[in-house]
Amino acid sequence: MARLSAEVIPPPRRILRVVKADAEDYVAEVERWHADRDARLRSPDGWLALVGLHWLTPGEHEFGQHPSNAVRMSGRGVPPLAGHLLVTDDGAVRVRPHGDAPLTHSGQLITEELGLQDDLAGDPTIVQLGSLRFHLIRRGERVGLRVRDAESPALLSFQSVPRFPVDPAWRLVARFEPADPAQTVEVPDVRRVTDLLARLEVLPGQVLVIDARGELSAGVLGDVLATRLMVRGGVAVVTDGAVRDLPAMQELGLPLFARGVHTANFGQAQLLQT
Repeated sequence: MARLSAEVIPPPRRILRVVKADAEDYVAEVERWHADRDARLRSPDGWLALVGLHWLTPGEHEFGQHPSNAVRMSGRGVPPLAGHLLVTDDGAVRVRPHGDAPLTHSGQLITEELGLQDDLAGDPTIVQLGSLRFHLIRRGERVGLRVRDAESPALLSFQSVPRFPVDPAWRLVARFEPADPAQTVEVPDVRRVTDLLARLEVLPGQVLVIDARGELSAGVLGDVLATRLMVRGGVAVVTDGAVRDLPAMQELGLPLFARGVHTANFGQAQLLQT
């Protein structure tokens, strides 16, 4: 289970100084980051290949290309009925192939029921079906089927990520000063933070620190949560997770330090400050 916590801390007592880093090394470092990110986006296991997310309930669910299936999957080589997903009351899932459907796991044809391991239990069980690959995800009490297509239109049409040239002048070096005492709130996963501020006492002049355990698969903060923070007097946000809604966040002018940006926004970790 992914966990996220947040802390409200007083503003730092010292003014952070902007220091000049070695420009050539810094530019090379950022360019390597962009090259690695470009490779991840082009991967058949990357986010551009994502074509479906189906939340499952207890029972038996047919899946395949036909519209009548409870879980419809469209892609090259997917038959009208590929098989059945058997979901128990406690969230365990097994897949049962239908007829001679080309379902494989680790290169081997699936000929009988196969238990599926989700992504929180370790490496998930990957099932191949034509151009599709799918596996289980578990978020709190919910279990879902995440589907990727190696031939998705988004993946095949991808050229590059538009971006500005790297400018070393935007690099800031700072020191983190932990709060004492701190408030901590635990939530099941990074997708359930919209009510976070409702459970935190934010005082004017304070900084919101979100410990996302380094999770970058979803944005832990967007313009709605940032607006609520500003209304309550919060002055900045620091997180080791990813953020979203960059255009709106920039318009707000709230200082924001983040480790990453959700892929829908195409950016690296940034300081958003006017």
